[in-house]
Amino acid sequence: MNNPRTWLLTAAFVVAPLIGVGIVLYGLGHAAVGRRPKPAAKDPYSEWLALRQLVRARGSREDAAPRN
Repeated sequence: MNNPRTWLLTAAFVVAPLIGVGIVLYGLGHAAVGRRPKPAAKDPYSEWLALRQLVRARGSREDAAPRN
């Protein structure tokens, strides 16, 4: 491997793809951490409040006919 062209080809076909795979894996790791669900809130009131806001966003029974 004294030929400079051999070193260039080694870098082009071995080292560069390994670096590319490392970059892709690094990005996938960051994407996986971003999709991880947030830990549950310690305060039960905040959980209840979040649930109430979710129900209102979907549409509550106020849209339905009134009950008698």
